[in-house]
Amino acid sequence: MTLDSSTRTVTIQASYDKAFAFLVDPSNHAKWAVGFIKGSRMDGDTFMVTTPMGEISYDVKGDKRTGLLDILLGGEESIPTRLLRNQDGVDFLFTFHRQPQVPTEVFKGQLKELDHELQVLKSILEQQ
Repeated sequence: MTLDSSTRTVTIQASYDKAFAFLVDPSNHAKWAVGFIKGSRMDGDTFMVTTPMGEISYDVKGDKRTGLLDILLGGEESIPTRLLRNQDGVDFLFTFHRQPQVPTEVFKGQLKELDHELQVLKSILEQQ
């Protein structure tokens, strides 16, 4: 079964190196993913986040050369994101899939929240 998906993009006036360093560190995600991450803590070597669905492990695997940044939820689900150079700034792309059990209207609300979170990210990186 193919899932519905949407890729959102935000253009950020920040250097590639600064944006990548910020995004590859999972502890920074609570600063901008304000609708999804409600709290965070370390459990040994594992970064844990509290989400509307409960507590899960959260990690980011990145490749600075290609700009690939995979967000790993619960050690299994991967959310693909990508950082692209754009002159002296960057574009950050975030692909979100609608899970089969999520109604279309809920998915639309999640996308609206993601759009807000990407604006929060833009604001943070442009003020640093």
